[in-house]
Amino acid sequence: MKSIVTLAIVAFLGMTTVQAQKVANAPVQKEQVSQIDMLAQKLNLTAEQKANVAKTLTGFKATEDRLKASNMNATDKQAALDKVASRKNGNLKTYLTDEQYAMYVKLTQL
Repeated sequence: MKSIVTLAIVAFLGMTTVQAQKVANAPVQKEQVSQIDMLAQKLNLTAEQKANVAKTLTGFKATEDRLKASNMNATDKQAALDKVASRKNGNLKTYLTDEQYAMYVKLTQL
């Protein structure tokens, strides 16, 4: 009987931990999705372009967040973020037409 009660308590604690993690990640994912949807609408992206842009933005967002949270000095951190942004823009340029990329740059500088 004790083992059943202990098992139930451990399962309950495990479920609450998992639920707390899902809630904490939800705003970031929702923000990322709304940005991708906005870009898809403004740039008239095809389904393939939207998937590639989403994959690129999501992948680089994690790197940018990790750099922002790092203990680097401000100058090094900014240089690293600029390098990541340059790589991200290079990747996006391969998926977008010249007109779409020009509009993307214009939208992201606002």
